[in-house]
Amino acid sequence: MKSLDEYIHDAEQAHGHLCAGQVLGVRLAMLGLQKLGIDDPHGKDRKRLVTFVEIDRCATDAVAVVTGCRLGKRALKFRDWGKMAATFVDVGSGKAIRVAAKESSKALAREMHPEIADKNQQQMLAYREISDDDLFATQWVKVELPPEEFPGYKGERVVCVASNITNQFSASSTPPARRRAPRAESLPRQNAFPGSAGRSAACLLFCRMALRSPEFPPDRRLRCRCRPDT
Repeated sequence: MKSLDEYIHDAEQAHGHLCAGQVLGVRLAMLGLQKLGIDDPHGKDRKRLVTFVEIDRCATDAVAVVTGCRLGKRALKFRDWGKMAATFVDVGSGKAIRVAAKESSKALAREMHPEIADKNQQQMLAYREISDDDLFATQWVKVELPPEEFPGYKGERVVCVASNITNQFSASSTPPARRRAPRAESLPRQNAFPGSAGRSAACLLFCRMALRSPEFPPDRRLRCRCRPDT
C-alpha cells in the first residue's frame, strides 16, 4: 500500500480538491484494508475486494481511490444510509469489516488545534494525527454476497416496447434505503419527468417492478408508462 500522504494526494487529484472528508475517507479505507490483510488493492489483490459505502460525500471518492473499487467494475456498492462508514468484504476469505467514523472526532479536532479557526483546515490536520481507535469504530460483520453482487455478473435485460430503452440490472436488487419506490400502478401515465432522462427513470422503475411480477410474458418485452400513450 501507499503512504497516507500519497493516497491523500491521489484522492485530491481524483476528487478535484482536498478537504477533511478526503483525509477521513483515505484513513477509513486504509484501516479496512489493513484489517483484512489486503496490501495491494490495485495489483494482485484487486479482485479480492468488494466495498459497500454508506454515504455519497467526499469520503466516498477517497475510499474508491484507496481500494480501487469502482461502480463500473461492480466492486463499489452504494447504500444510502447517510453514515460516514464503509464495509470492506474479502470475497476470497469471506471476512468483512465495517469501519465508521466517530462523531467525537470533530470535538477532538477542536481540542487538538484550537489555534486553527477554519474548521476544514482544523479537521484536515487533526484527522492525520488522531489514532485509529479515536477516529473510527470497527466491527467484524457477516456479509452474504449473492451472485448478482459480484463483479462480472450479467444482469437481466428488459426492453420497453414504448420507448425502446434497454435496461440491464439485477432482478433481485432493491431500491436504496430511505428511497422507497412507488408501486408500479401509482406511476403517472403522463411523463412527470422533464426530458429523456426523466423518461428513462420512469421506464427503469416500471421495468424493475415488472421483473418481480409473474404476470408479464416470458419474452420480457414490457410496455412501461414513460409515454402518455402507453
